[in-house]
Amino acid sequence: MFTANTFKVALMVLLAGLVSAMSAFAQSFDSGSNGSDGALVLDTPGTIVFYPGDFDPPLDVDHDGIYHFTTITVAAGVTVRLGADRLGTQPVIWLATGDVVINGTLDLSGDDGYDSGELPRHAVAGAGGFNGGLGSTSIVGATPGEGPGGGGVAESNGQGGGAGHTVMGMSAEGEGGAAYGNSFLRPLIGGSGGAGGGPKTPDGGSFGGGGASGGW
Repeated sequence: MFTANTFKVALMVLLAGLVSAMSAFAQSFDSGSNGSDGALVLDTPGTIVFYPGDFDPPLDVDHDGIYHFTTITVAAGVTVRLGADRLGTQPVIWLATGDVVINGTLDLSGDDGYDSGELPRHAVAGAGGFNGGLGSTSIVGATPGEGPGGGGVAESNGQGGGAGHTVMGMSAEGEGGAAYGNSFLRPLIGGSGGAGGGPKTPDGGSFGGGGASGGW
């Protein structure tokens, strides 16, 4: 079972390996994995935050975001969280020389923006994506969303715009993020974050933040 939370979750972890044909014959596929990371087996029920430094020995020692597994197994009842706070803004690519079995959930969703009055914080993106901007307070104005198509903040009213990707971001009053990338998703470039909103508020109030992008 391979699930994602909403269409906002731009879920594109590249899972490649040995593919069995539905007939009596088998077909092989060369993913390019050299098998140096061994077998990935995630079978402890609950949520596992995937981070290469937590493994012994550590994975992805060259920090290129490409993992060379022999086999990949994510058991039922396991949710694997792949977040930009631990894995950064480059896409995560899992390669395998053998079987890839995903019976659990891979979660690359981006956080929703926080509501007005809440403690300002960046909404965290899925791995490969970009965070949302901060809403304004009495001290600082709103900030744009992160990424090449991050939503902008309108100079006229401080409203935040939506993020762009293959098309320009849309917003009723804010500044939409620039278009980038293409519909073929080559090369892989993550989605951008939405801007925070609101002008400075002398009374000490604060406005909400922009939502983060899902990951690849």
